[in-house]
Amino acid sequence: MDQHDTQMLEVARKAYDHAQAQFTNYRVGAALLVESNIIIPGCNVESLIPSNSICAERTALFAAMALGYKHFERIVIVMDAKIPTMPCGSCAQLLNEFAAAIIITSYNLQGKNRECTLKEILPFAHTL
Repeated sequence: MDQHDTQMLEVARKAYDHAQAQFTNYRVGAALLVESNIIIPGCNVESLIPSNSICAERTALFAAMALGYKHFERIVIVMDAKIPTMPCGSCAQLLNEFAAAIIITSYNLQGKNRECTLKEILPFAHTL
């Protein structure tokens, strides 16, 4: 793991610590790499009304877009799971719409990781 990967993992882990998962206790942190090697954090936030909840990947994507970034290279995700999991279908679809070539790396708290592309997890994404 190079220094850049280590930074992304640290940002995602810190975001994980800020996640609000009072209903499922399934916290997720994300770190989205945008142009100029800037890393944007995101965490999941749960609501009493489930449709108001948001995943860490979308939080990071929307925050980056709100700051004016348009080029997304990589996203690192951290969660407490035995096997590192990939983004849900909603997150994968949004990432596909705005960052189809993004690389996704998922880590669990024990340091195990899995890396893939959007095409691997969402082979039949909706497109225009």
